[in-house]
Amino acid sequence: MTPARLLRVCRQRARSLFRENTVDAELSQELAFHFDGLVEENLAEGMSVAEARRAAARILGNTELLSEQCRDHRRVGWLLDLKRDALYGLRTMRKSPAFTAIAAVSLALGIGANTAIVGTFGATLFGRLPFADAERLVTIRTFRFDDPTQNNNVSLPDYYEFKDQTGAFESMGASLADQKALGASEDGTPAEKIFGQGFSPGMFETLGAQPLLGRVFTEADYESAQARPAIMLSYRLWQRRFGADPNIVGKIISLNGILTEVIGVMPADFQFGADPEYWTPIRATRGALQAGVRYWIVAARLKRGVSMQSAQGEVTNIAAQLARDFPDTHQGWGARLQPLREAMFGWIRAPLLILDAAVMLMLLIACANIAGLMMARGESRKRELAMRVALGAGRSRIVRQLLTESLMLSLAGGILGMAIAWVGLRAIVLITPAPGAPRLAPIPMNSKMLLLTAAASLGTAFVFGIGPALAAFRRDLIESLKESRAGAAPRSGRRPRGVLVAGQIAFAFVLLIGSGLLLKSYTLLAGRDLNFEPRGLLTFEFRLPLQRFMHVIGEYRGFPYMAIEPRTSLEFQRILDRLRAMPGAESVAGISSPPVNSTIVPTLAVTLEGGIEAGDASYFLVTPGFFDTLRAPLVRGRDFDDRDMLGSEWVAVVNETAARRFWPGQDPIGKRFTLDSVPDDRPRAVVGVVRDIPTRTRATAAEPVIYASYFQQPSRYRLPWANMLGQMTFVLRASGDPTLLAPAAKKAVAEIDADIPIASIAPMERYTEARMQDLFYFAIVMGVFAFLAASLAAIGIYGVAAYAVAERTHEIGVRMTLGASGFAIVRLIAGQTALAVGAGLIAGFAAAMTLTRLLESQLWQVTPTDPAAFAAASAIVALTALFACAIPVGRAIRVDPCAALRSE
Repeated sequence: MTPARLLRVCRQRARSLFRENTVDAELSQELAFHFDGLVEENLAEGMSVAEARRAAARILGNTELLSEQCRDHRRVGWLLDLKRDALYGLRTMRKSPAFTAIAAVSLALGIGANTAIVGTFGATLFGRLPFADAERLVTIRTFRFDDPTQNNNVSLPDYYEFKDQTGAFESMGASLADQKALGASEDGTPAEKIFGQGFSPGMFETLGAQPLLGRVFTEADYESAQARPAIMLSYRLWQRRFGADPNIVGKIISLNGILTEVIGVMPADFQFGADPEYWTPIRATRGALQAGVRYWIVAARLKRGVSMQSAQGEVTNIAAQLARDFPDTHQGWGARLQPLREAMFGWIRAPLLILDAAVMLMLLIACANIAGLMMARGESRKRELAMRVALGAGRSRIVRQLLTESLMLSLAGGILGMAIAWVGLRAIVLITPAPGAPRLAPIPMNSKMLLLTAAASLGTAFVFGIGPALAAFRRDLIESLKESRAGAAPRSGRRPRGVLVAGQIAFAFVLLIGSGLLLKSYTLLAGRDLNFEPRGLLTFEFRLPLQRFMHVIGEYRGFPYMAIEPRTSLEFQRILDRLRAMPGAESVAGISSPPVNSTIVPTLAVTLEGGIEAGDASYFLVTPGFFDTLRAPLVRGRDFDDRDMLGSEWVAVVNETAARRFWPGQDPIGKRFTLDSVPDDRPRAVVGVVRDIPTRTRATAAEPVIYASYFQQPSRYRLPWANMLGQMTFVLRASGDPTLLAPAAKKAVAEIDADIPIASIAPMERYTEARMQDLFYFAIVMGVFAFLAASLAAIGIYGVAAYAVAERTHEIGVRMTLGASGFAIVRLIAGQTALAVGAGLIAGFAAAMTLTRLLESQLWQVTPTDPAAFAAASAIVALTALFACAIPVGRAIRVDPCAALRSE
């Protein structure tokens, strides 16, 4: 076919499709023209007018059939039929607004939520990363052999061994989380705490990142003798703090009180780690191989042609060699490679998979519900469909019409689903990332998501429409014209609806179990006894720059050995005194790391009297009056007070778990122990035992904790625990609303040290609940899905029971006339429903035993097979079925036998 002919054919078919009436009118005129021509020819042959017209009609034949053949020749008849079926489907939807609304909203929730989740998957796990040749980028993580699912960062000795001993990588770099005080600006903007990263040499080159303005770090930026330190700003900090100043490169800012030069600004999409606002050069000194603190994030770029498996083999061999050479710090540890994309966004896979499974279950319930209702409607429309067949419609034509009606319903759900997807995408980015992982950037709706919504709409239309359509195809429609309207429905029609109801019950049961497990986890976590009173407390963090309070004097056990400036404790004491003088502050104290919500807790080895090694314990430094301020009950002994200073006997307070573990069956008061920290650490005497205060939000078991006085510490300390001496989380007990103390607290600290801003100021309740919010929101979302699923299942049960009453009214009348009791009628109607509910519970129980294990990582002190959750879900399903059947069963009992028999 020539291009000109193809163009002409396409134009003619488009005209036939969009100007159907005009083309039909032209066809009628053409047929009339030929008819008139034949009549004229017959008249010329001497026929009368009547004979000429009859002869012309015989020659031309059936004009209606000829018209249909001409329309078929246009090859657009099926599209016109589709258009008519769609219009008929819209009229049908308009006649049943309640059914249409329930079906469309149910489908919209499923289609929209699925689109949002799959769209997030595509953007995070398959989208573009802001790095050159990102598929060759990997991170190196370490893990314990006894907990291989847990990923840890890398120690500096590991980093240097991997960098020096492997040949699979083109380059490698390391980064370390950091925070600094950005000094006040000339325009009056106050100082603030900013969070960023220190990058080792070669890190930017490894990532293949290019700055938006300026340059990245060079080797000169890492030289200790450099005249002025350098910093690179994130796009966000450049916009927020510096007003997107195009001349920012070369400007000098104050960072931890040190004049620092801005050398560049990174693009808006550059992100490595947890929302950094700046990057500074950090010289990662090798240290001794015995040092095993795993703080560093290591990124590497594979050489071209080198596979992950080959590189993994090299890393595994090096980890094994380290374990042999340095068993104290490396025995039982392995190393693995992880694609950079997985390291950045792998944390979201599990929650998204769980949510998507819940969405798919709800969508299947909606499809089963709609299919059941459409099958019931098909029974009521069987005479209509039979009439269509009698008038010449083929069975395939009937099936196509029913599928088109399903498609119109699904498209309505898809249109609403796009709005749901838009909201869902904005809700998903609010999920709190895993520690060290970047927060999700806003994900826009795009053409791929629109295509996904359209595909989901078509798929759901087929899923819930094919069953009713095939049921109509199999039915003897001609016999339907002969059936009585009051006749009993055939068993073959009841069974599919019962199967659909059982499926809805099973899916709803699984969702109810999942939401029940999550809600129980949140309830246990939120309701646990913290063993102190968080209400009425205000808390904030204050951290001194390292160079302000310590400097390196040597090395101890592979770590830098630091001399601690005495003025550090004096500065904290001045801040405490100033805070205690504030109006409205009942008491004030401090602790080295936040209680309950700590990310990293120092752990030190404990040696009892007689040189007995007792094990490890978490270690906190606190100020006098700390437990009194928290209102944490002391089981025995006393709190720290003003007696516990540097020159007096060094003391400690332990928690109940430490007392039981280190001195089982003994009174710990007066017992002495030493900590494996530094050589000049003194023995400490236990003066108090406090109740177990959680160290981490979602810790499942109490751990031994030792509290020491901040003012009873050695003058020399080793890294990394020396950092404790330069940071403090202050807690203020207020006589009223604690948030009212925030402005005064900021002012009080600024009066002592205007260059160091406080950070994370908030009521303790918000501070302790911060890491529970994700579990709460997760549980709420699952609960909403479960509620919708149970509601849809209830609608399905009601529809089956109500239709059973309607189609068996005559049978009920006969049974009641013959003496059937009300209980017998209830058993007749509810028996089929009870069978479906029972089958659904059995199937749902079996599915839940397997699927709930996907939730195990999200649960807290709850097992995936928790009996209480299963019992509660079973009771909810049973009650839902009972209420759904109540109205139809009551209607069946009230049937008037005489009216039922007369209706025949």
